[in-house]
Amino acid sequence: MNSLKLSTHMELRKAFGRNPWFWIALAFGVLLAVWTAIVRSELFFSTLEMANVDWQRKEVGYSTVGAYSLWMPLYNIDLPSGIFSMVWPILAAVPYAWTWTAEMRSGLIEQECVRAGRRATVVSKWIAVFLTGFAIIAVPYAVNLLCNLCIEPAMPAWISDGLYARVWEQTPFSILFYNNPLAFCILWTFVAGALGGFWATVVAALSMLVGSYLPSLVVSYLSLHVLAFIGDQITMYTQAYAQYSYAAMLSLEVLPTVSVRASTGSRPALVATVLALAVLSIVPPVALRKRDLL
Repeated sequence: MNSLKLSTHMELRKAFGRNPWFWIALAFGVLLAVWTAIVRSELFFSTLEMANVDWQRKEVGYSTVGAYSLWMPLYNIDLPSGIFSMVWPILAAVPYAWTWTAEMRSGLIEQECVRAGRRATVVSKWIAVFLTGFAIIAVPYAVNLLCNLCIEPAMPAWISDGLYARVWEQTPFSILFYNNPLAFCILWTFVAGALGGFWATVVAALSMLVGSYLPSLVVSYLSLHVLAFIGDQITMYTQAYAQYSYAAMLSLEVLPTVSVRASTGSRPALVATVLALAVLSIVPPVALRKRDLL
């Protein structure tokens, strides 16, 4: 246990310390979050202007243009939030998913396994990889929410405005959104962060099997687009023929998962996605446990 603690402390220092890949990915995510807040502020002020000039109203329904309704994962139909939803798998995996193959080639893995043991080495690296992926998603979401709260009123959304808020009845935690939106935002930040963390560990696990990081990252990212296409086809089929209007993510469509809007009717699928990613990140180290160096 002591070796695991020391090894984890060392890995966290390497992952979050002088690791330029982590800070570059985080800076890019935060840049998109701030850019999104600026774009949403234009929407908010233009709505106020329309209310005063065109609608002859001194007040406007802040439910649809409040800080929570314009939050990044909810209202993801503009350019910066669209970019984030497309590149988050790369941003989450870039900071530290490469560590296993890089240290395997340099011979550092052998030294770490001798000093701390195989299990402690793998677990500590997986913790560091998970936390970097978690931070890459959670920090931009938190920054975007804080920016929104500095600009727009923190008014809860009305359930009657669900069409504009884009949080439907089948959306995970929708009841919490309409009753306590701040708690909803905090909870979804942790959920999306966990997805980013698990995805980073999946890429790391795949690179362990393949023996190379870059091909693992490219293949895994392209596979998300294939799964997204298949998921769209399944959703279109079920809507047209089976009258099942919320078949999202039946094919493990992970790409837009961090967006609340893309998760309509997907409570079971969201749980299945998290479990599948967790299993995929664990199986390779377990399958390779009988080798000399995993």
